[in-house]
Amino acid sequence: MSKSRLFITKPLPQLFSESKESGGLKRSLTALNLTTLGIGAIIGAGIFVLTGQAAASMPVLALFCHLSFPALPAVLRVYAMQNLPP
Repeated sequence: MSKSRLFITKPLPQLFSESKESGGLKRSLTALNLTTLGIGAIIGAGIFVLTGQAAASMPVLALFCHLSFPALPAVLRVYAMQNLPP
């Protein structure tokens, strides 16, 4: 999937006119979209469960380091991507 189609949206007036013509909103998610949505939900739930288990078994400082050190490269990557020319 190309990057330009990732965040594609329709204007609201167009959505309203299409829904009035056909009697409702049309289905636009493909099987691949639904599969990736389900996988993302499962992974997201697993992250929250693992964080809760870590919080129950670790001291506060260890938990802070455990969660913040991996986040630092992600934050730096976002900052670097923001400064790239289009």
